[in-house]
Amino acid sequence: MADLDTRMNFKTIIDYKEIYGESKDILFAESLIKGIPSVTLLKYISGFNIKLYLSDTGTESHLIQLQLLNKVLIKAGKPTLEKFDEVIKKHIDRQEWPIVLWRYSNLLFYELIFKNYNTLPDKDFSKEQAKDFLDAYLILNSVTSNRFNITSDEIQDAVSKEEIESIFLPHFIYQKDYASTTEFSNQITRCFKLFEFLENSEKFKDFTKEYYKYLHIKDSKDLIYNLLTIFGQVGINSPIAMRKQIIPLSNLIPSLAVDYIQGLTINDTISAYKTDNSFRTLRNKMLYEYKNYTYLLLDINFLIDQLYKAQIFSFKSFIEKNGYKGNFLSVKGKEFMEDIYFRLIMEKCFPNYIRKSGNDAKKNDGNELCDFYLRKGNEIILIEFKDILLNGDLKEKSDKDALYSALDRKFFENQNNDPKGIKQLYNAIKYIEKNTVNFDYLFENGKPNIYPIVVYTDSSFGYEGINKILKQKLNQLMSSESFEKIIVKEVTFINLSYFELHEDLLKQGIIDLQDYVEEYHKHTKNEKYSTTPFEVFSRFYFRQVKEQVSGNTSFMLEILKQIFPSEINN
Repeated sequence: MADLDTRMNFKTIIDYKEIYGESKDILFAESLIKGIPSVTLLKYISGFNIKLYLSDTGTESHLIQLQLLNKVLIKAGKPTLEKFDEVIKKHIDRQEWPIVLWRYSNLLFYELIFKNYNTLPDKDFSKEQAKDFLDAYLILNSVTSNRFNITSDEIQDAVSKEEIESIFLPHFIYQKDYASTTEFSNQITRCFKLFEFLENSEKFKDFTKEYYKYLHIKDSKDLIYNLLTIFGQVGINSPIAMRKQIIPLSNLIPSLAVDYIQGLTINDTISAYKTDNSFRTLRNKMLYEYKNYTYLLLDINFLIDQLYKAQIFSFKSFIEKNGYKGNFLSVKGKEFMEDIYFRLIMEKCFPNYIRKSGNDAKKNDGNELCDFYLRKGNEIILIEFKDILLNGDLKEKSDKDALYSALDRKFFENQNNDPKGIKQLYNAIKYIEKNTVNFDYLFENGKPNIYPIVVYTDSSFGYEGINKILKQKLNQLMSSESFEKIIVKEVTFINLSYFELHEDLLKQGIIDLQDYVEEYHKHTKNEKYSTTPFEVFSRFYFRQVKEQVSGNTSFMLEILKQIFPSEINN
């Protein structure tokens, strides 16, 4: 099998100083856009967002960058075009990956527009305005470039110690939040099952009825219907040039919850817009009403987040304002995600395995062996499930010690010395070696192979290097033990979304999880690829060994049939 190059593509962001040889500040950027219609700026930036969606890496991404950039450069005139061409060519000659346009700078540009908003009529750029627009964008790119103060000596030292993740992880993990989300179908299934749980919960059912009224929707199916209607207007599956950021809904109004959609528009909040590191206002109001019932979709990731991720925090805020005193995130994590949803996904993905969880996976002392137990023949998968978040401020600080400490508390041992993640798996492995497991005949097929897996939900934990760091921790624990009855494989971190999005491939055996895990750890023994996340390796490996398989998951189709019965059945 050919060597799979799964290394992360580091991009070089071109900023103002690189083009012009000097630095400019945000105030100068504000002065550049003063006379340009804000709506025109919004149309351009939202167009970048839609066209670049799902094109973060690869040759196609580079071509799209150049196409979008050239459309503005041609307007700006030959001198500006030549400056950009010179700088871009220099990077390409050095085999670097130059970019000008990217999602984080788009979000910064939205904030620049809202802070300096005007109501001038929409009109395309003049030559001078096109140059001013590009210059302002380059200044915002400088904001990103100036975040990092990494010396070549620090990089060389990390490379010599085979710890390159100690440099890149704290400085770049925040970028995980701004990559194109591939989580779409699973956001639909999570949304539907979450509200099903809330509607049937004694604690939350009354809150849920009021929450629907607050959103101006009938129920979760209505929520999903409206969001998918907006999403469908974009044309994501069309050729990139045909994608649309302008969403016309006037012909669909009779079937839509208009007040709900209006609640997603930012227009009425622009005058009071406040900037923050997480772009909170934009996350909740990602539409701009361009004209009556016609909208600009400012950020497609934030639209998709409205299906599930944003609903969690919106519902939490709503019930707390209405008197709820509990810890909703904790209840949601345990009672819904772990006890219901995660187990449901495991059942769907592994119907041909022996499956045990909860009361069916008890040790002799009455405690659970692990969150989920799977066995096929002599191969046993032990899973710890973690529906937890990495603090946003921590991702912004570029503080290695603080980040590593947080990873320890979440996946090794918390501040109360309770075992978490890695240590829980270690304890389960030791238990199997030293005790009788009463709920399964795990030795009937010879010496078992144990595959310890941590399943997480926050995509930040899938950043390059985290699996490596925590794998080393388990290896240190294991080195003090000897195992005669079992063979223990290395620990693997896998996003829950991997199982959701590959449901049918796992169910049908097209993807054999144990085989993929084995190949993954062989691959990451090469230091060049030691920081590769499992999901990245799996994508490359699948292309090597299987023909491409596409289509929506069975679970998603089950849900969609309840929302769009006639369309799906036909």
